[in-house]
Amino acid sequence: MIVNFCGEGCFKIQTSGGTTILTEGFGDTSARMKPDIFIRTSENKTNLTAEHVILGPGEYEIKGIEVRGYPSYIYLIRTEEMKLGYLGPNDIKEPAFDAAVTEKLQDVDILFVPDSAEGAKAARQFHPHIVVSQSVTAKDLEKELGKKTETVDKLVIKKKEVPTEEVGRLIVLKP
Repeated sequence: MIVNFCGEGCFKIQTSGGTTILTEGFGDTSARMKPDIFIRTSENKTNLTAEHVILGPGEYEIKGIEVRGYPSYIYLIRTEEMKLGYLGPNDIKEPAFDAAVTEKLQDVDILFVPDSAEGAKAARQFHPHIVVSQSVTAKDLEKELGKKTETVDKLVIKKKEVPTEEVGRLIVLKP
């Protein structure tokens, strides 16, 4: 799997099977991108076209990829034997998510969160192995999680490379 950062909160995830997933970020998502699956994180209109668009709560299986949407634009993506959690751009006032969401996102392999104290609280609640900042920095995440940031151009990872410990890696992807 290859994960690229496309701007505040927007990530392009390419599976080894050739499927492209795009998460909508905080700003405009490029209309030039043509993902197979587009995970919407707001009701805002976009010019982007995709074969499959996911917006909000529900269960989806597309091209062997499972996506489960929860309220407040929280998503769980299962692909390549990995669990990815994505928190939408809504303000995380109190990451005491309901029990169903917490149970499903517990021990995710990769969690995409805002660079904030609230994002760190969510990371502590879900116990991810890798935390990816939805911003170009991870200053608040570093401070709150007590981890050093690893800045990379893109995240290339397989299930066997995922650390076993909680927050084994804190990553910022370059745009």
